[in-house]
Amino acid sequence: MIVSTIGEGIVMIENGKLEYIDTRNGLPSNIINCIAIKDNEIWLGTNKGISKIELSWSTYTIRNYSVENGLPNNEISNIVLTENYVWATTKKYLFYFDPSTIFLNEEKPKIHRESIITSGKKRELENEINYDQFPLK
Repeated sequence: MIVSTIGEGIVMIENGKLEYIDTRNGLPSNIINCIAIKDNEIWLGTNKGISKIELSWSTYTIRNYSVENGLPNNEISNIVLTENYVWATTKKYLFYFDPSTIFLNEEKPKIHRESIITSGKKRELENEINYDQFPLK
């Protein structure tokens, strides 16, 4: 059994055991407005976009879709799954997309810079950046 909540993410209940999936596990929000299930996928409509939880044995992966990936709005009211499409509604929009055509780039970009100007003086810099100083959202 899967229970969606308004404020606590989702709760999966199996054989008397509870497992919570929320923002600490990778959801963009703990406010779940709707849920749709297809095979081993759980699709969630939140106030910060759509999340797909793909279950695999005792583990899962989470993929998040938002306006940054082309959604017209992040406040998802309802989700319906068809053969190849995810249909969703917001307060203003009805839209659909084929999730197999949306590629989420998880590779950190390489940034090259040669210098920086501070207080009117040019300073030479190394070409590598420590990404741990700039974590991705």
